Amino acid sequence: MSIRSNFWQVVKKICYLVTAVFAIYLVSLSIFPGYLSENVASTYFKDWYPILLITTFNIGDFVGKCLSVVYVPRGSRMMVWWCMGKVLFYPLFVGCVHGPKWMHSEGPVMSLTMMLGVSNGYLTSVLWRRFWWLGWSWVRRLIGCGTFELVLIAMVMTYATN
Repeated sequence: MSIRSNFWQVVKKICYLVTAVFAIYLVSLSIFPGYLSENVASTYFKDWYPILLITTFNIGDFVGKCLSVVYVPRGSRMMVWWCMGKVLFYPLFVGCVHGPKWMHSEGPVMSLTMMLGVSNGYLTSVLWRRFWWLGWSWVRRLIGCGTFELVLIAMVMTYATN
């Protein structure tokens, strides 16, 4: 087999997971930190509000990564749908700026920011585990040339997330 055909076999095998990682980072990075630090305001926390929101997101991200030790879904399909479901954060955060008055307070914004962070940490951690599991399971099946495919998976994933 040539390098080119092996590369495309690897891409076909992990294309849905690459799309899921892309969706995670697209949603998280389009909301955090720019949207959070520029578009929301607090009369109580004043200038500290963006710093508290960024801290809340980072704590949520850490908690999400810790939760991935507790439960990891077996199939890739459910994880991909969870990642696509992160798009629902867009209307919720828009509601915090332009929506009903009760959403303009600190509570809903802090809660949504925490949920965004937890989902970001959890899904990222679970997907990376899934990639490595796919790589090692493929290595077991392709004894002799398996290390090459594992390196290809690592290269494709690194390229996809940068």
